[in-house]
Amino acid sequence: MLSKFIILALFGVLIKAEDTENSRDCRVDTDRFNNTNIFCYYMKLDNNKIPLSGQIQPSENIGIILINCTGKISEDSFPNLRQIDSIAIANSKLEEIVFPELPNLKQVNMENVVVPSINGAFKNIKYLTSIQLVDNSFKIGEESFKGMSKLEHLIIRGQDVVFKKKFLEDLKNLKDLKIMKSNIEKIPSDVFPESSELRILVIAINPLKTIEAGAFDPLKKLQTLVLSPTPLEKFNLDWIKEMKDLTQISIPARCVDDLDLEQLVKNHPLFNSFMFLQNDGSCKSVQNLLEKIGKMKLLIPVGFGSLTTEKSC
Repeated sequence: MLSKFIILALFGVLIKAEDTENSRDCRVDTDRFNNTNIFCYYMKLDNNKIPLSGQIQPSENIGIILINCTGKISEDSFPNLRQIDSIAIANSKLEEIVFPELPNLKQVNMENVVVPSINGAFKNIKYLTSIQLVDNSFKIGEESFKGMSKLEHLIIRGQDVVFKKKFLEDLKNLKDLKIMKSNIEKIPSDVFPESSELRILVIAINPLKTIEAGAFDPLKKLQTLVLSPTPLEKFNLDWIKEMKDLTQISIPARCVDDLDLEQLVKNHPLFNSFMFLQNDGSCKSVQNLLEKIGKMKLLIPVGFGSLTTEKSC
């Protein structure tokens, strides 16, 4: 028996889980903001209609949330739910995932999903705008997001990624890319497409040691760059020379020892903040940076976050 309430943080919803193992129908809930969520537990997925506990009323947003499910998702799945605009899958073991064409679908989230592969999973829904993949069993290949030119937000955490040229090649409209705990050791010179729309780039909690020359040159619209925590030993201002809209960077504390603050401010007139790990405040390099900011009378806040309790100096 599940506990009475489960908070599924990734999906941002409160799930009531009373007697869900014995429920045959998916519960239909509409909140006071006119958003409808369809909760399905311990269901074997197939090509049949999804059984519902009630009618789906006209809503602003309609999403389906699949918890502890088995079976498969194929091109014929969800025949009675063609109007859904989001799918969330968690703690499920599936034989296959190939999402059907769902004209209103904008977002797919998967957390702790076991499935042999996601090759071809998105081929019928290339119009997605948001994907979150967290702690799933499958490897994310170089062409996993082929043809997804509408995608704006991509978040990956806790699974291996093949971070090479074709990985981002078709993501022409991507604005927010966060990849964490994904064993990225190098950022290749050709991984970001020309005319990139990226505003936020996070490559954190990865064994990153190498950034090839010119790798960030296409990121002319980038505003936030997060490269900490990683084992990077230096931060070269030439890497970010094309980022004229840059406002914030988060780099390992050890990397600010030789940072030319005057050049940074001169080349990036919109720059307004540094971010470090929560315990980096005691690092000598960060203390020196704070002293330098004071002497130059710059209005540049220095913040401290909590991705990890480790220090990066």
